[in-house]
Amino acid sequence: MSRMCITFKIISLDEDNNLIIFNCTKNKHNKNKMPVIEYLNKIKEIKKLDNLSEFKDQCENHKNNYYISYCFDCNNHLCNECLKMGNHINHKKNNIIEIQPIDSELKIISEIINDHKIELDNLKKEKEAKIKELNDELRNKKNQENNLLKGVIKLYNLKNKIELEQNNKKYFSDINEIKKRYEEEIKKIKRKYEHLNNDINNKYKLKNEKERIKYNLKIKELNILYKNKIDAFKFEAKIEKANSIITLNEKVFNAYKSYNYNYYNAVNINNILLSYTKNKMSNEKMQKILGSDYNQIIKMVKDKYYEGIIMIKKRNELEKLKIQIKEEIIK
Repeated sequence: MSRMCITFKIISLDEDNNLIIFNCTKNKHNKNKMPVIEYLNKIKEIKKLDNLSEFKDQCENHKNNYYISYCFDCNNHLCNECLKMGNHINHKKNNIIEIQPIDSELKIISEIINDHKIELDNLKKEKEAKIKELNDELRNKKNQENNLLKGVIKLYNLKNKIELEQNNKKYFSDINEIKKRYEEEIKKIKRKYEHLNNDINNKYKLKNEKERIKYNLKIKELNILYKNKIDAFKFEAKIEKANSIITLNEKVFNAYKSYNYNYYNAVNINNILLSYTKNKMSNEKMQKILGSDYNQIIKMVKDKYYEGIIMIKKRNELEKLKIQIKEEIIK
């Protein structure tokens, strides 16, 4: 969809899969289905939802009178003065007061928004705890590797010292044996001694360097391993999903609270409530809030939903009939 309509009507909200189904009412588009996160991003490209004139509930043509009806033929809200003009006598209309949510329905959305915020806060805390847990584990692993390296180097240094001492003893022993006989032999043995010392030092220097390389590779592998463990929890995607659900619920809720005589604001509240019945957590919250009134109110919510569908269907059928009549006249 290259461009979205400004006025929209929510048909369904799938919280579990983070999907929204809606109509762009002004241009009579078909149903649109997309992730809530993508939908909110596209809304930002048009205007902020809270400032859209299509969601206001007062008539700009008649002294800001509150709307009391919605005309499906004209796709317009109507106040008392609009109705008095007689231009909508035979049009398909719906009284806004008949679909306005009751206080308990608004309470459901308000409390579910709070529940989502608590869930989001818990998710963030879980992320912090898990990252801390894994970072502690990573630090311990690194310390273990570091201690292992120190132990190996300490052992090699000890062996280095022992072999040097052994070589030193041998050197003095050899010197004492040949000192009386051959001065030249002393020089030869000394050169051999120095050369062997150098070889020993180089040998253990190389061993230490190899151990440091192994240590650095191990630390690098551990960093990658624990980063992948953290990434596997997909905290950012979960948080973004939770934020998008809260944002959509708040925008629909605030739009109705600010302009509660707007047809689409009321319809969106009604259809959001209907979507809650398909989510286990949200439905349980509704049952707790509504108590024994749950079945009665949910039936009323469904009746409002299907009444709107029937009105739109009748309007579409009337449009098709008008087109057929025009085509017959032309023939």
